[in-house]
Amino acid sequence: ACESEADDRRHPIHLYDPVVGGLLHVWHGHRLIVYDMRWSHDDARLVTAGADGFVNAWETGRYAASSRVQMEGGFAVAYCLQLAVQPRESKLSEENIENSHFDLLIFVGLLDQSVRLLKMNSATGVMIDGGILGQKLHHNSPVNALEFDSDNQYLYSGDSEGCIIVWQDLKNESIKEISGSNYSVLRRINLKDLKYKAITSLSIYSSSSVRKQLLIAAHGNILRIYDILS
Repeated sequence: ACESEADDRRHPIHLYDPVVGGLLHVWHGHRLIVYDMRWSHDDARLVTAGADGFVNAWETGRYAASSRVQMEGGFAVAYCLQLAVQPRESKLSEENIENSHFDLLIFVGLLDQSVRLLKMNSATGVMIDGGILGQKLHHNSPVNALEFDSDNQYLYSGDSEGCIIVWQDLKNESIKEISGSNYSVLRRINLKDLKYKAITSLSIYSSSSVRKQLLIAAHGNILRIYDILS
C-alpha cells in the first residue's frame, strides 16, 4: 500500500506493509503533488507521476529510484499513468535483453492535452521517452484517465471535456522499435451525457458471460458502462 502527502514543499511516497500496517520505506523525489501511481506487473517497481512533470520508477527491492523522466513543455503536468507489458522476443539473448529490450510501456496523460509514451527495460530499470502518441495533439483538454486493453493492444484515453480516444499501434513492431508516432486514433467515443464532463477513471471489464465493456467515471458522480463491441 502506498500514499503521497505534502511535507514542507516535498511530496514523499510512503510504502506500507498492508498486512501489519507498518511503514516500510519513504521515497523522496517529487517536488509537487503526486497524481497517480502504478505497480509494475511483477511488483518490482512503483511508477509515479506528478505535477512537477516527472515520472519516477522506484525499485521496491532496494528502495531506490531506478530512473526518472521529465515531461517536456511548459504545461507538462503528469495527471495519469497506465502500464502495459510487452513479451520479450525469444530470439534475444540475455545480454541483448539487458542492453536494448524495453518490455514495459508506460503511457502518461498530461495537462498539455497529450499522451506520451515511455519505455522501460525491466532488467536494467532504464526508462526513455518514446514521444507523443500520434505525433500531435488529438485531445482538446487535459488527459485525466487511461486504460489499456491487453487483448488487442488498444489504449483508451479520457479528457476533461468527456471525449474518449481509442488508440491503435499501427505497426505492431517489436517493443524496442515502438514509439509514440506508431500510434494513431482508431476512433473517438463522444457520449451525449458525458459532454463537457471530465473523465476521471476508465476501466475495462469482461467475463465469460458479459461482453467486453468500458466502465467510465466522470465529474458529477457519473458512472457509465459502454459496450466496446458496439
